[in-house]
Amino acid sequence: MKSDNFHVHEIILFTGLLVSILALPFSIQLCHLGIFVIIINWIAQHNWSEKWKILRQTPTAIFFILYFTWLIIGTFYSEDQGNAWFNVEKKFTFAAVPIVLATSTLSDKNKNLLYQAFVLCCGFGVLICLGSAVQSIYISSDPAALNFGTTQPELLLINPLFTNGWHHFSYVALASGIDIHPTYFAVYIIFCICIVVAQYYAARLNGYASIALIGFFVLFLALLSTKIILIIILAIGIITVIKSIKMISQTDIKKLAVGSIFIFLFLVLSALNPISLYREFQEINSANFQIRENTDYTNSTEIRLSLWWAGFKTVLQSNPIIGSGSGDTHLEMNRTLKAHNISNVLNSNDPHNQFLNTFISTGLIGLLLLLGCYFYPVRHAWLQENFLQLSFIGLVLLASLTESFLESQKGIAFFVLFQSLSLTRSKFPDSKIAAL
Repeated sequence: MKSDNFHVHEIILFTGLLVSILALPFSIQLCHLGIFVIIINWIAQHNWSEKWKILRQTPTAIFFILYFTWLIIGTFYSEDQGNAWFNVEKKFTFAAVPIVLATSTLSDKNKNLLYQAFVLCCGFGVLICLGSAVQSIYISSDPAALNFGTTQPELLLINPLFTNGWHHFSYVALASGIDIHPTYFAVYIIFCICIVVAQYYAARLNGYASIALIGFFVLFLALLSTKIILIIILAIGIITVIKSIKMISQTDIKKLAVGSIFIFLFLVLSALNPISLYREFQEINSANFQIRENTDYTNSTEIRLSLWWAGFKTVLQSNPIIGSGSGDTHLEMNRTLKAHNISNVLNSNDPHNQFLNTFISTGLIGLLLLLGCYFYPVRHAWLQENFLQLSFIGLVLLASLTESFLESQKGIAFFVLFQSLSLTRSKFPDSKIAAL
């Protein structure tokens, strides 16, 4: 009877995780519903002493719990109490999900199915976005307003052959098909590519299917036109070159050639798309990298640089140990921007860097705890040669350098679910899965 109950709980755990992962690109409410299911299922299991024993031996989960606890403590000295508690509420999964998954059991087969499900739902999301873009051409809409807020005369001057149809198939207008920010969707899709590669190495996908899926995702990434993609592609290229220098064999040369073709394909497609060409190359080239006071910025690159500059200024003005208080980042950033009379057409006061954001609100203590959530699993993943987990950590790290990635539910749920999934114990070890 006890064994039957255990099996039922594992089925419920898998079902709840499946719902969360399938819903992640589309509905954060459904995603949270799946998380609530696994929490209730975990509570119903009891076995508190055994769970506590396991949890004490899982440092990654402890870092998540301590970070969330520090967020709660930060509310007591926060100036903006309402936003502070909202910040705690939206990050409840930081404590709940790692505790549940670290003290739960999930077969390697079910873990593998969850990764495959994520590739499936993101692929479906891509098709919806493309279909929505086609449909939007024939209905009254203003994709330029979605992509840039206002029309971009500079874009038209640099690209005289530009047609308005590209707006429908690029950037925010394209991702609006499933109501997600293009940066988050780009991160999801790049992780899907990592999953496909891992599936290929584990002999669960043949070469032709892998190439077709990767090509499909690369084409969409080029249309999506986010700067984070270019940064990640360059990072992948550098790592691939370094690895190929250390290990040269006929098989490695073939893999390097295929990878190089995909990178070349992405760059060519980006150059052919006027919006990605403008955002990822032309706009950066025309940007002034010197931050000036008493300026209203319109160039998105200059806006990002001015917000980073203001973020560093705000860090120096905040309490270096405990910060300004949970949820006070925007309040403090706004003060810094006003003090130097810097503004932008987006009216944004987000530092666009997760580590700056965390330091401003929760200080060095909060930053170190968050870094523990990021980096502690690296050593274990490295020793286990877990390509997929290392790729995931590197991907989220790069995204966090250019975005306040964990201040949105789409970023929080993605990070917590897949970082915690690696903590689950396996009943039946599978060498192929372990090698992922």
